[in-house]
Amino acid sequence: MHDAISLAGGEKTVITVQFVPLYMGVHTCRLMLVDADVGEFAYELNVTVGLPDTTQRVRLACEERTTTDSKIELPFANPQAVSMLQKLSSELDGTRAQSKVRKILAATKFSNADQMPAAVTFKVEYSPPAPLNGPTELTLHSDGTANLLPVVFRPKEARSYACRVLMYAVSTGDVRVFELEGAAAPRTTTQSLTFSAAARQSVLQQVPVGNASDKEWRLKATLNGKQFSGPPELIVPAGKLTNYQLVFKPTWVGSFTGSLLLSEVNKACGDFVFNLKGTGEDPLPEDTISVETQAKTKTPVHLLVKNPHSYPVDYRVTSDVPYVSGQGIVSLSPGQSTRYTLAVNPQCSGTFHGVVTFTPNSGEYHFYQLQVNASLPPPEQADIEVRTEVRKPVAAEIEIHNPLSYAVEFEVTYEGDGLFGDTTLTVGPHESVVHSAIFYPLVVGEQQGSIMFFSEAVGESWYQLRLVADPTAPVTLDEILAEVGKQGDQTVRLENPSERAVTISIDNSNPHVFECVPAEVVIQPFQTLDVHIVYSPSSVGELETGTVVFSHPHIGDWTFHCSGRGLEPTAMDTTTVIGTLGESIVDTISFTNPFKVPTKLSLTLGGLNESSAFQLEGPVDIDVGPFEQIIVPFSFRPSAMVREYSCVLLVRAHQGPTWRYPIKGVPELEVAETFQLRCQARTKLEQRLELHLPQLELSAADLLHLRAAPSTGASALFSEEIIYKGENPHAIERALTVEHVATTPSRQSAGATVALAFDVLLYPLRSIDGSADLIIKKHNGGRFVYKLDIQVTPAEIDDEITISAMPGKTSGVAFRLTNQFDRPLPFT
Repeated sequence: MHDAISLAGGEKTVITVQFVPLYMGVHTCRLMLVDADVGEFAYELNVTVGLPDTTQRVRLACEERTTTDSKIELPFANPQAVSMLQKLSSELDGTRAQSKVRKILAATKFSNADQMPAAVTFKVEYSPPAPLNGPTELTLHSDGTANLLPVVFRPKEARSYACRVLMYAVSTGDVRVFELEGAAAPRTTTQSLTFSAAARQSVLQQVPVGNASDKEWRLKATLNGKQFSGPPELIVPAGKLTNYQLVFKPTWVGSFTGSLLLSEVNKACGDFVFNLKGTGEDPLPEDTISVETQAKTKTPVHLLVKNPHSYPVDYRVTSDVPYVSGQGIVSLSPGQSTRYTLAVNPQCSGTFHGVVTFTPNSGEYHFYQLQVNASLPPPEQADIEVRTEVRKPVAAEIEIHNPLSYAVEFEVTYEGDGLFGDTTLTVGPHESVVHSAIFYPLVVGEQQGSIMFFSEAVGESWYQLRLVADPTAPVTLDEILAEVGKQGDQTVRLENPSERAVTISIDNSNPHVFECVPAEVVIQPFQTLDVHIVYSPSSVGELETGTVVFSHPHIGDWTFHCSGRGLEPTAMDTTTVIGTLGESIVDTISFTNPFKVPTKLSLTLGGLNESSAFQLEGPVDIDVGPFEQIIVPFSFRPSAMVREYSCVLLVRAHQGPTWRYPIKGVPELEVAETFQLRCQARTKLEQRLELHLPQLELSAADLLHLRAAPSTGASALFSEEIIYKGENPHAIERALTVEHVATTPSRQSAGATVALAFDVLLYPLRSIDGSADLIIKKHNGGRFVYKLDIQVTPAEIDDEITISAMPGKTSGVAFRLTNQFDRPLPFT
């Protein structure tokens, strides 16, 4: 640049202005031209400073859908600015403007080392921000340490990527630009596929391939492995998913490996590599054949056999199906097929399963599944009648022959309700044996049955039976004799041969005369039950009959013909009444009219030993209907304790028999004195009781008897009975023992009497609050009742148990319990 220029009139010149672009933005400079004669004029220069050129290019490479990073080393000083300043200084060297320019540059931070900061922070921008990016701020240091910018490359697909990086320091105005280039190579995908299929069978695997790009893929398929197959090419449209059809077909049993490579012909994507592993399992049957036949009948079965090879094959034929036979070797020419005939001849009925196998020398066999359904052979003998009555066993005899030269054991099976016998039968060589089966029917009727004999050596043979169960013949029972008004009976036994309890129905043709006891008959499994057929005569001297049928649908019927004859009545059962001395008590006697017609009755009391003791309390003439029951009330009022009272109730039927009902009256006196028995539980109380029987006068014969033999005489004249009362009478019974120890004649003002002595032992094990009546009975005399009041207090405490434990802990203690009895007892 010049400070002055000279121009002649009309002359032009060029003024060179040098501009150093150190900072971005718009810069203005005014150029003034001044002449004293001409005047002055100015030029204004406007310069816009943009981004600098790219300082460097950094390349990064990786596979698609992977990540790589790099660190870019940056100098602290801007290399473009330093280079420009050095160049400018060199160009101005030796010129007049050099000193002026140097003064200007000296004021900048790019050339003055003293003014350079120790660190400069840059803002970092990435355009575009993905898939190449890094930190948005970076500080460069001037102390000589390495200044590094870390960048990351994350490509989503295989292609080239570019990114401009702009670094700008606000504090110094330093601007730097460099470029990042990313190359994403197609990624190779490797997977493993596993297959399993039966030999000579195929399995299809759909292998999905997805194309996320915007271009169509044309994939070439390369397959290794003889057992695997598929199409040579696969087209995958953009943004679509397509399946590759991969087939595994093992020729035989074993493990097989292979590989599938799908590669894009234009390298638009990475390769798809599939490692293949297949397992050939045991082959499936060529077919499943079901044969319907009859035992001991030969049936042919035809099986197709093929030779798929290009060489002759000899097949060895084997089978595990019983009762089949056929040719052992089948020879086939290359590619030949034939029908193999198998003979099926089952010797017994049933269903048989198995396989027929054709095995070549290579071992790669073929087989058929075979199911033989054999029905029963014709019976050796049909319609054999076996007949018997219900619940009456009968034998069915069958002759069996063994045609072999060694002993054979037959399995024997029976079909038919009530048919049974031994389940095995051994027959010697060339021997015939008669086998016996038992037919024991429970229900009347006819049914089909069979007996079957089976052995592996001889086969199966069976006999058809016609099983007939006739009704059991009725049983006629002996004639029953009984007095009119009384009963007679006979016992019949019913049996339940079944495995469940049964309730028997009863059909009685004459229920007024014959009755079954019990009325409800239940028989437990495999048990018997005795039932009483009770006869109540309704006439005198006439034969009365009836039929009783016991029945059940599962075990059949029992029929009994019953008969009975009524006899003139004698004395009926004695009625005993106990009455308190001096008080009246009413009792009754029931009478049932045994006749089928109405009867007029007359009631009287006879045989009175004291007329004031007994008295009829109702009407004495009564009309009763057939089989009607009436109640005859009478009263008893004893006046003395001397003896028992007796009379006879006479029931006279008009133009019929007379029934005599003996009545015995026993006087009873409740003695006012009560004996107190007091003790503590688990202690013994022994006490003697002296009992004087009031208002009892002994006869001279009684006194003589007592004096002659005090012990035996007392036992003959007196007996005792204890009646236990209270909440727990059994506890009193276990604890209380009363023993008669002495009988002493005595005389009171009323006359001769007696004193009885009893030793009482009370040994309770627990507390008791109860009572008991001690009753003294005189033979042919009265009853004396003495009250015993029993109070037992709780036992003493056996022991004091101390137990201690830490807080939150459990502690225990043991103690002994003693059972004083000779049998196990529960403690509560």
